[in-house]
Amino acid sequence: MKCLPNCQNIDPSDRRYVSFWKKMAEARLPLLAHTGGEHTVPVVNAKFADPRLLRTPLEFGVTVIAAHCATKSGALDPDYFDDWVSMLREFPNLYGDISAMVSLNRCGHLRDCLREQSPAHSSRQRFSSAGARPSAVAQWVD
Repeated sequence: MKCLPNCQNIDPSDRRYVSFWKKMAEARLPLLAHTGGEHTVPVVNAKFADPRLLRTPLEFGVTVIAAHCATKSGALDPDYFDDWVSMLREFPNLYGDISAMVSLNRCGHLRDCLREQSPAHSSRQRFSSAGARPSAVAQWVD
């Protein structure tokens, strides 16, 4: 499932979604959630760009792909990359999508993702597109 929490006004940490997260984990359905800044579509609630709000689905076993590895999209956006890296150490079911990391706004952390000694190393990265494609979903599931 794909969502843009800050644009769709979805708080993934809301406890009302726990039964949904449990069902997703049971079905082994991954969650691709946009993290960090967003300027492609209107932002409704900027605080929902924080990857730490994905702790709840992660704790219930959902495989989560943090789109953009929580990097900022614009000069004034917060950069959550270090928070995402910290979460990688805690959650083996957390990944990062690097498909937009070549953009000028996000490329500052691409090298960090590629360093072998980094927790953000390629074994925890996925390359997918912003468009939902069945072929991309297959690479997210073990």
